[in-house]
Amino acid sequence: MGFPILNSTAWSFMIDLRSIKTITSQFVMVLKYLAAVMYALLIFMCILYIVHSFSSKTTTAPIDSNEDISYLEDVHGLTSENLEDVIYVSNYDADTVTVNIANVPYIFGHHIAVRVAHIDSPEIKSPNKCDQEAAKRGKVEVENLLKGANKIDLINVHRDKYFRILAEVRIDDSIWLHEYVLSKKLAVPYEGDKKPVIDWCSYTTH
Repeated sequence: MGFPILNSTAWSFMIDLRSIKTITSQFVMVLKYLAAVMYALLIFMCILYIVHSFSSKTTTAPIDSNEDISYLEDVHGLTSENLEDVIYVSNYDADTVTVNIANVPYIFGHHIAVRVAHIDSPEIKSPNKCDQEAAKRGKVEVENLLKGANKIDLINVHRDKYFRILAEVRIDDSIWLHEYVLSKKLAVPYEGDKKPVIDWCSYTTH
C-alpha cells in the first residue's frame, strides 16, 4: 500500500537534489566561462606587451658612448665633445664634480655629475682613515679652485665603462683639474683600467 507522506517527502528530496545539481552545473559553467574570458584577456595583454616592446626597440636609436650629449650639438657654444662655461655646483671628492650646463633643458643640464678624466682619488667613505683624510683634503682643494674659477669647460666628454659622464675639466682656459690634483698628490693617474692600490698615508707625505 505504501506510505504517502514518506513517498511525498522522498520525491521532494529528489527534486531538491536535481535542483542543486542543476544550479551547481550552471555555476561551474559560469566559472569556466569567466576563466576562458580571463585567459583570453591575459593572452591579449601579452600580445600588446610584445608589440609595444618590439615597436619601442625599432623606433629607439641605439645608445652609443656619446648619445647623452649629442642633443647639445646645435646649442650655441657647445659641441658633442666639449661643454663650455658650465657652472660649478659642488664636488663629492677630488675626481667627481657636479655642474649645471647652461642653455639646455633643465632635465638634461641640472646637477650633472662628472667624473674627472685621467685620475683616481681616495674614497671619502673608505674605512681607512688615511684615505678619508686625503679625500677630504682633495675635496677642499678642488672646491676652492672651482669656486674661484671664472670659466669652467668640460673637454672630451663621453661615457666611461660604468656609463658615467667622463671629461677633462679645464679652468680659466689654462688649468687642467687632473694635472692640478696630481701635482698636489691628492690623486693618482688612472685611465679606466684596474685601480692601483695606494697607501695614502705615505703617498701624500712624499
